[in-house]
Amino acid sequence: MRYSVILIACMLLSVGASVNNAALAHDLGDGAHITTLISADGTANADRPADDAAAQHSPVQNQWTLDITVQELAGQFPEYDIDENGKLTPMEYGAIDARQVVNYVLPRLNIRNQNGACATDITSYTIESHRRADYIRFPVQVDCPGETHLFVVDYALFFDENPYHQGTWTVVYQQQPVIQYFWPNERRREFRVKSQTSVGVLLNFIVKGIHHIAIGYDHILFLLSLLLPAVLVRQAKQWQPAESGRYALWNVTKIVTVFTLAHSVTLSLAVLRLVPLPPAVWVESIIALSIVIMAIHNIRPLFRFDVLLITFGFGLVHGFGFANVLLDYPLSEQALVVSLVAFNLGVELGQLAIALVVTPILFYCRYAAWYRELFVPLGSGVIGLVGVYWLVERLAG
Repeated sequence: MRYSVILIACMLLSVGASVNNAALAHDLGDGAHITTLISADGTANADRPADDAAAQHSPVQNQWTLDITVQELAGQFPEYDIDENGKLTPMEYGAIDARQVVNYVLPRLNIRNQNGACATDITSYTIESHRRADYIRFPVQVDCPGETHLFVVDYALFFDENPYHQGTWTVVYQQQPVIQYFWPNERRREFRVKSQTSVGVLLNFIVKGIHHIAIGYDHILFLLSLLLPAVLVRQAKQWQPAESGRYALWNVTKIVTVFTLAHSVTLSLAVLRLVPLPPAVWVESIIALSIVIMAIHNIRPLFRFDVLLITFGFGLVHGFGFANVLLDYPLSEQALVVSLVAFNLGVELGQLAIALVVTPILFYCRYAAWYRELFVPLGSGVIGLVGVYWLVERLAG
């Protein structure tokens, strides 16, 4: 029994450390962003195939920028981190050698159109303060041969140094954004200049919402801290298995529904600018605190009232966290409502997928003493420690 406890503890700590590393990369602002603004004369021709003779006379103007999270530079260029604490502070921004960064970026960011390679150059930069992180912004000069009806980007930034790095490419054409991702095994993306339908925008932001849940480890851990005891009941200061399968299922349904309703409210209000968006550091810190509190509650109950109330309260804060992500993208008023609905739907689909995978396992294990007496408190303890680490990191940052 003792060795089993040690083994499970080591496994949970290993998982917790892995989640923390990936989440830290996520918290740094998703790595790097490419933004392409496209305008074209004769847009009626833009829907025609690239080999259509008329389409060849639709001149395309494009404006490119590259935003790199300042913290991403600390891993690639440790000499910028003067106090060697693993992060860059505004006092250290003066140590950034922009030309060195440009010399690193240009060979690893290749752009071409249907006619061949485009010439790229970077001659200036600014430091921009964003809601979630500070960025170094590079306007990228892109000169492509002939008329352009297709862009292809080969992206190879930071993957070798940071296995959790993520690159994104947002293309805005006809006031509608299209978002694509770069991964270590998927480093090439393309965009064909053609009209984007509302359905296309809808699907695009559904994928974005699912993706955000997939990499939103703080949201996942909060949800798991709610689900761990959802198939149990508290009796005589101890967790006991829920005898009724209907009770357990209804309990999980209530928790997921309340969390969904809460973060949908604040997500909608913030994105529609009906309420001001709180500073990102406050939001992210309270999200980390919510994980700690729920983990402690699983070990030693903190609340006499229904846990659904605290779930709703913290869910409101998580909604502001989702809004921070969605508002990072340039959205026209026309696309705003569609993007909001689609993004929220994607978040819910991702959240539902987690619940559907986890709940049957927990339901099956609820009668086991090791689950109630070992796994719930130990798992909650690991979740709580990760939450404490995030809280300290976010407050210190």
